[in-house]
Amino acid sequence: MFLKGNGQTPLFEIPATVEALPQGIFCGNVYIRQLYLGSDIQLEELPKGFCSESALDFIRIPRSVKLIGAKAFYCCGSLAVEFEENSQLAEIGPKAFAFCPLASFLVPQEVKFIGVEAFAEVPCPIVFARGLVFLEQSSGDSRVVQAGEPVSAAFSNNGSTTVTPIDEPPEPDSAVAAAFFEPLFQ
Repeated sequence: MFLKGNGQTPLFEIPATVEALPQGIFCGNVYIRQLYLGSDIQLEELPKGFCSESALDFIRIPRSVKLIGAKAFYCCGSLAVEFEENSQLAEIGPKAFAFCPLASFLVPQEVKFIGVEAFAEVPCPIVFARGLVFLEQSSGDSRVVQAGEPVSAAFSNNGSTTVTPIDEPPEPDSAVAAAFFEPLFQ
């Protein structure tokens, strides 16, 4: 791992040889603004507290990451998150992006689970990349969302969310169809 920069924006690069990172490795770091993980990296998890309460402005998450741990980016600066093409991200942990002033967030296609308050107090809408998904929450709320349709980040405050892809429009009398016509999570 090494730090580099142009004098204005400190960059930190994690090389492809890294296979795991300890919890909270960059927690509270006020120096690193941009974090790059090698595109060939085999890292599968961004651990709990990974960059929480840091000054991080940008991260590109490699396709190998399958889990963003609890509070991984909790209370980060004005963070921009980019996912590599063909992201394998399956789970976003509880409070992963809570209190993080994201400008936008596109949930990758493979995400199947979003933890409680993953986007608490996030000012931007959340957009799902997959064509049509059924969002079902532990609180009992549910909603069908089409790709590109913005959903209030507050939906994550209602409990954990299971994300199920839908290959075709729901049957008119199904519970999924009923959710399709309900308003967005408040």
